[in-house]
Amino acid sequence: MLKIDFDEKNMKFMEEMLKESPKKVPQAMVSVLNRVAQYGKTTTATQITKIYTPMRQDVSKSLGVIKANEGNLEAGIDARGRRIPLIYFKTTPQIPQPRTPVTTEVKAGAKHTLTKLCFTAKMKSGHRGVFRRRTKASNYDGRLPIEQLYGPSVPQMFENEKVLEVVEERVGKNFESKMIEEVIKVVEK
Repeated sequence: MLKIDFDEKNMKFMEEMLKESPKKVPQAMVSVLNRVAQYGKTTTATQITKIYTPMRQDVSKSLGVIKANEGNLEAGIDARGRRIPLIYFKTTPQIPQPRTPVTTEVKAGAKHTLTKLCFTAKMKSGHRGVFRRRTKASNYDGRLPIEQLYGPSVPQMFENEKVLEVVEERVGKNFESKMIEEVIKVVEK
């Protein structure tokens, strides 16, 4: 989770700029925090999809904004979710094709060809996925059981150092501009 809050310098700036209407300071701070957190969520989804190859909508669904209120001047970006099935990353073939090796790209630019025991399939329920045959004994016929393969979860991708570094930098820059916008908005009312 990435926390966003006011430091002493920013709080003093807001109080100084809004000294004519001190009752509006907490509301303005809450507004700034919530707007910056929403921007941070969007930035996080963008950064994750630059480094990894899942569909953006799957990433966005797993990211949440923890909103600030007047009692708690702290907002955040939270990532939740389970591991994403490998079929939702760049995987070929997407449609089951016999005797075609499965190639997947979880991280952008890092293609991997899976073993001959891996294949794409569409189940009777309509679910598609990348599966692997599990073999246990030498006299095993090699058909069943199978297990689905997964990539990392959104929280694991969110913890990537490159993602966090860029998100923190952009949120910091956006924080200052949103503070100024909010001060202007309150003063003009």
